[in-house]
Amino acid sequence: MKSLSDILTQECLDSCLHYWRRTPSLLLVGSLDSEGLISSVRSLGDVGTPEDTWEEPPEFGEIVLQPDHTEHLLPIANNDWMLESLSKQGVGLYLVGLEERQIHPIVEPVRVGSQQQLLTTEDIHPWFAQDGLLASQVSRFEERPQQTELSWAVGEALNQERVLLVEAGTGTGKSLAYLIPAMLWASKNRERVVISTGTIPLQEQLHTKEIPLLQRLLPRPLRVALVKGRQNYLCLRRLEQAHGTPLVEEELEEWERLVEWSEVTRSGDRSEWETPLSSRLWKEVQTESESCQRSQCPLYQQCFYYRSRRDLASADLLITNHHLLLADLAMRHQTGNYESTVILPPYHRLVL
Repeated sequence: MKSLSDILTQECLDSCLHYWRRTPSLLLVGSLDSEGLISSVRSLGDVGTPEDTWEEPPEFGEIVLQPDHTEHLLPIANNDWMLESLSKQGVGLYLVGLEERQIHPIVEPVRVGSQQQLLTTEDIHPWFAQDGLLASQVSRFEERPQQTELSWAVGEALNQERVLLVEAGTGTGKSLAYLIPAMLWASKNRERVVISTGTIPLQEQLHTKEIPLLQRLLPRPLRVALVKGRQNYLCLRRLEQAHGTPLVEEELEEWERLVEWSEVTRSGDRSEWETPLSSRLWKEVQTESESCQRSQCPLYQQCFYYRSRRDLASADLLITNHHLLLADLAMRHQTGNYESTVILPPYHRLVL
C-alpha cells in the first residue's frame, strides 16, 4: 500500500475529501498527469450503483477511487462485476483508506504513452555483472556478454514498441535475459507485460523458480499470475456430483487423496500433484466450459478457475502459453477488441 500523497496531488486530495465529506460512499474517477499522479477527479456514482447509471463512465487508463472509512480496507472489488468490468476497459480500481491515509491498488489501469519510463543500460547491466545482482543470489554465477547483450536488446524493443526476433544458443541464459527487462518494464511503468511459453512445464518453471528469484531483487515487487486453461482446475461442484461414481479398485485410493487435496489446496491446479493422476478420474472433476454455471454456481466464490481469473485483473506480469495467447489474439482479431479483456486482460507488450 502507498500513502495518499504518493498517488494524489494535494489539490486532488482536497477535492476527494470534499466529495467524501458530503457523500461518504461516493465513487470517484481519477485522471493521471504526466508524473503518474492522479491530478483531477470527478463523481461516478454511489457504491453499488449499477454501471449503466454511472454519471460519466471511466475511460481507458483512468482509475476508480473507492473510499473506505474503516481500518480494515474491504473493497467492493469482491463483487466480481466491478473487477471484471473495469479490467475489460483498461480502468484501474484503488481502495482509499481514509482512516489510515493509504491507498490499496485492487486493479491497475493499463498505462501507455506519456507516462512511460524507458529502460536504460544502467537498469539492466548491473544484473549481469560478475559482482552484480544475479551474482548475489546465484552460486557460481558467471558473467556472459551474450546474455547481457540479449537482455538489453529486449529492453530496447520494449522501449521502442518494436518487434525483436532473436535466436540464441543453449547456455545463453535466455529466460533471465528476457525476464529481467520485462519485469523491470512492468515495475517502472506499472504496465502489464505478458510472457508466453511453448509449454505448461516451462510456464511453471518460470513461475516457481526464475521469477521468485528476480522478485527478491526488484525495487517494487510485481503481482504475477499464471494463466492456464480451465481444464487444469478442479471443479468443486463436479467433485460433489461425482461422489458415488463407480470406480475401479485402483482408483479408490486416488479418489480419497483427491477429496483430501480439494480441502487444502489453494489453487485447485492439477500440477500440484506430485504423482500422475488418472486421466479418467480427472475428467470427472475438471472445470469444463460446457457445464460451467459461472456466477450462477453456488460455489462460484470458491471456484478455483474464476479465482485465478480474478487474479489476472490486477497482475503486472502474466505467464501464459502459446495456445491461450493465440486463442486470445484470434478473438481480438475477429472482434477488433484490443483494449479490454478477452481471454487475457488487455496488454501492450509481449515476450514469447
